Amino acid sequence: MCLAVILLVSTQSAFAYPPDNAAVLYYKAFMLYEEPIEKTREKFYDVLKGKIKPGERPWAQGLKKYIESQRNVIEHAITASEIPNCDWGLDFSKGTSMQIPHLSAYRNLSQILIVDAKILAAEGDYRTALSRCLTAHKMAAHAGDDMIISFLVGTAITEMANECIHAILSEMPQDRQTLNWLKKELAKVEKESLTLAGLKTSIENDFKSTAVDLTKDRVEKILSVVLEGLVSLGPADNVPKKKTSDAQENAESSSRDFEQIAVDRIRAGDDKFFERNRIYWQNHMAGLISTLDLPYAQAYKKLKALGDKPEKDAIENPDASLTAILAPACPRVYHYQVKHSTFYNAILTAVDIYLIKARTGRLPDMLPIGSPKDLFSGKDFRYERKENSFILRCQGKDLDKRKIHEYEFKLKK
Repeated sequence: MCLAVILLVSTQSAFAYPPDNAAVLYYKAFMLYEEPIEKTREKFYDVLKGKIKPGERPWAQGLKKYIESQRNVIEHAITASEIPNCDWGLDFSKGTSMQIPHLSAYRNLSQILIVDAKILAAEGDYRTALSRCLTAHKMAAHAGDDMIISFLVGTAITEMANECIHAILSEMPQDRQTLNWLKKELAKVEKESLTLAGLKTSIENDFKSTAVDLTKDRVEKILSVVLEGLVSLGPADNVPKKKTSDAQENAESSSRDFEQIAVDRIRAGDDKFFERNRIYWQNHMAGLISTLDLPYAQAYKKLKALGDKPEKDAIENPDASLTAILAPACPRVYHYQVKHSTFYNAILTAVDIYLIKARTGRLPDMLPIGSPKDLFSGKDFRYERKENSFILRCQGKDLDKRKIHEYEFKLKK
């Protein structure tokens, strides 16, 4: 009797689908994935980047044929994106030598979804096209906050999905049913999206993972990272050297000199040297994470200052040596998160405006009450109506690009 029950349970488990870990299906999709052939590859990336539209072009059939050949890959991605849990099985005990091989394949997978969405939109199947973008958004969340590089890949996928939704909204008729459906789906995606809390987790994980190697017995691992950086800073063989200013050359020379000093310190370091460096490392991480709670302009400027601080400290304080050469560039990651979240908020706002246009036949005079904010300023977007479009303009400046972002949404006649 007991054996029969065990066999029944085992059989039911064997036939359970989908699995409870989305990564299983993503890995399966990676195994089935095939790159486009050479004559299709250029058009694939041109469509992906928005340089050209598929439409009825002579080469479009070849591109569509390629996408159809990847239909099983797409279906696995769609199914996987609906599974709440995604564990990539990373081995954090490896420290800086931990392998993260899935991220490149994951990006390729998301690109197929976006190109498929653009082909579908060109054919007038806007709802399915938008659903592909929503799948890409869910994949972005599944890229995870395991490490900063994972978070960056997720934000890159988010950017592609945002740009594609933006383009589709500007091409499609204002269909109330589709817009209401999209609004509900975007609200679901927003709950799963890469957030500031996720960025904090990725920074914390990155620092803790690297801290595994901040010991004397793992000195060669640290040196391999540092020496690789030194080589990359030097001139490459057979590559014409770009003209640089005296200031740039002095900065590069200074960086090489400092990193060589750091290598010498690490080689000579004793257990107490590494212990003090680990304390500095932990304090630096805590400072970065606490800064993320500030408004954008304050946070960005303070993160830049914190990013420069270890190298300045390390000139006279050996305890800052390892942080100065190994700490990731957190200001840039933070900027990406704010930028893509702001674009997403603009899309959410635009959908509400399109719905008002679909219901009343005209654009609203002002933004709907409670519209999402421009995260660069923490204020509402500036709203401007035009004859055949409307613009949502940020009130705060992107301090990394030194510009004010604006998003124009066209109205199909």
